[in-house]
Amino acid sequence: MIVISRKLPGNNSYSKEARLAAQQYFAMEGVNVQVAKQEISNRAEIVRAYTDGKTLYEYKKRGVSCMEFVNLTEEVAACLNVVMA
Repeated sequence: MIVISRKLPGNNSYSKEARLAAQQYFAMEGVNVQVAKQEISNRAEIVRAYTDGKTLYEYKKRGVSCMEFVNLTEEVAACLNVVMA
């Protein structure tokens, strides 16, 4: 699984181009390469959390960045057939 990270927030052409490029670049015969639906945006709250010495969960549990990571975690778990508690 490939994850698009540090993308510009919002729905933009850069994200679409990155997704297409990743699919093409990492394509291998006989290997199912997936690009995660959940992308991680480049947001100021990530930097603020790290600057404060906290995780996103500690800094702003209901923030957009935190929810992106929660969604990505669930997507990866589903890809691996892991049951989340």
